Amino acid sequence: MMEIQDLTVPSEHLKAKELLKNWAWLFEPRLEIVMITKLGDAFLIEPQSGEIFFLDTLDGELESIADSIADFRELLNDREFVIDYFSLELLAPLMHLSMPDNTVYSFKEPPVLGGEVSSDNLELFDIATHFDDMGRLWCEIDQLAQEMEEENPDATT
Repeated sequence: MMEIQDLTVPSEHLKAKELLKNWAWLFEPRLEIVMITKLGDAFLIEPQSGEIFFLDTLDGELESIADSIADFRELLNDREFVIDYFSLELLAPLMHLSMPDNTVYSFKEPPVLGGEVSSDNLELFDIATHFDDMGRLWCEIDQLAQEMEEENPDATT
């Protein structure tokens, strides 16, 4: 039987402020790491409220998914949630491979830049490099979108 540990990488030693510094354009750096998926997404907690967020590095989005750790634990028992949020279909062909410490799978060519959403487009990246690169990429995309909106406020996005 598969455990959550089979779908995540050890993150206890990681400092959220450092790892998430290139995501400051999307959210305040007060969030702490709960867990990081093998595909380089992160579950984060707002320490004061206990609210749980999902940082989707593939889509450059932060989503509130649970009001508390207890609610989050319930979600982790939901098969569909786990399949979706841990990207099981992409990860399945790679599950038998060992991963060096401090690595996650990331797209060689990110889908937002035309890369294919398939296991064949994944390779191991240093975890900090993955979060830095994807945070920078989405920051640039966000800035471009804002500039385009300012230049053409009537256009729909």
